[in-house]
Amino acid sequence: MDKEKRQALKIAAEIMRYFLDHQIEQMKVDFDFSDRAYFVTVTGETPEKPHDLAQLDAALKDNRQPELDEYYHDLLGSDSKDQGYHLLGAMVDTADVDYAGTTLSVRVGRNRSKR
Repeated sequence: MDKEKRQALKIAAEIMRYFLDHQIEQMKVDFDFSDRAYFVTVTGETPEKPHDLAQLDAALKDNRQPELDEYYHDLLGSDSKDQGYHLLGAMVDTADVDYAGTTLSVRVGRNRSKR
């Protein structure tokens, strides 16, 4: 498995952790790899909007810091849930957080490295 697919797995795991931290135990995970970018989408049902959804959205929309990718990649999965969400923002180029009805959807994208 190449490095970018390993990164996508870690990113997905961190988003799934957010869902599990908010008792969203049934979710759908989708990976979309293209030549230019890859996207990870996690969707689940919850009767209430998570109280910290705005903070997650803001953290994910932090600017990517490519010079620190390796460092942040190694830190993902640590025990501090808040730290993990902010680390994700530094690793992704795009983020869309949506809560409509009872459906929570988080989609992040990352530009692929030049080959």
